[in-house]
Amino acid sequence: MIGLAAPMFPLSGEHLEQARLTGTRAAVRYTQLLDIFDRATRVLSLPPDHVSPEYFSGEVFLLRSVPELELEASVLPEHVHYAGDLWWEPPGGDENLARFLERAQERPVVYLQPGRTFDEGSFTWALTCDLKEQYAVIIDTFRSDEEEETFSTDGNVLIQPYIPMGLVLPRATLMVSHSHTTAALAGLRFGVPHLVVPNGSGTEDIAQRLVAAGAARCAQASGVVAGARQVLGEHLRASPSLRTALQAGAASGGACRALEALG
Repeated sequence: MIGLAAPMFPLSGEHLEQARLTGTRAAVRYTQLLDIFDRATRVLSLPPDHVSPEYFSGEVFLLRSVPELELEASVLPEHVHYAGDLWWEPPGGDENLARFLERAQERPVVYLQPGRTFDEGSFTWALTCDLKEQYAVIIDTFRSDEEEETFSTDGNVLIQPYIPMGLVLPRATLMVSHSHTTAALAGLRFGVPHLVVPNGSGTEDIAQRLVAAGAARCAQASGVVAGARQVLGEHLRASPSLRTALQAGAASGGACRALEALG
């Protein structure tokens, strides 16, 4: 099983007990998962089954992370293997993006990756309006559930349903995202200051790790403009050792080592 950049729920019985004692989000999610599992077995007229956290995490669990980033490294079970960031993007360029970056040579670049809002409020419109006079703003709408027409656009703003992060992040002064795994790890890989606006689906746990690593600040959608200005003034960076560990973890075959455990 390939996981996110943080465990969504406890990965072992021992880990579960500790999580329940401290009341973590992982323990709450696992309780909800068990409730859904129990209801599903009844609906399908299946015999009741006693399950443990290991049941839901497979025989081999690939954690897209490294020990230097994982806050709970000391309690992860043996079947969890660190796989680095598993960085990959399709080969090839993006002519539209290249032209935009060429025109924006004199402007610092801000990369936005809004995700689904879940009715929690959007950061995209307010932040674009605040930054577009001073920065070149690039918005990746692949994960977004907002209508593109609601975004503020002009010559300083590029909106596309897919932006190759490997092409834009080396130029970026700031990135803002909901802290989904790929964006979070890309920010670390390229050393981009990151403002995260977590909104469920494990993003709170990932954001917690980025903040602990000194690579990000966290904000709610209503405070994203002030948060972005704060991050721009702080010049946050993940430590070089963490960036090196992530890249080395993938380059040294973290996934291959984990697959070897399957025999």
